[in-house]
Amino acid sequence: MADDPPGSVACGKISEAVREGTLMQPGVVSDLGRATATADAPVADAAVRLQQAYDRAVAAQGRDDEPDRVAAVSAAAAQMVSVCADSGLATAG
Repeated sequence: MADDPPGSVACGKISEAVREGTLMQPGVVSDLGRATATADAPVADAAVRLQQAYDRAVAAQGRDDEPDRVAAVSAAAAQMVSVCADSGLATAG
């Protein structure tokens, strides 16, 4: 799948993950990160923030702060969707 314009694949993937509610499934966020290889800096940076939030949520599994960490994943995903929209890539992918 060609990433034209750059970031369109990642933006399509984040939109799908949010719509399908699959962000916390193993492999979804890392696949998103790989899809940003050709994306512009704002989209790639948003993907990094999402990966960091996801990693913290996974590490918090079973702890008292787990719900807050999972909520942070949702917030980071919403931010990435917004970045995609700001970049004109909201419906691409």
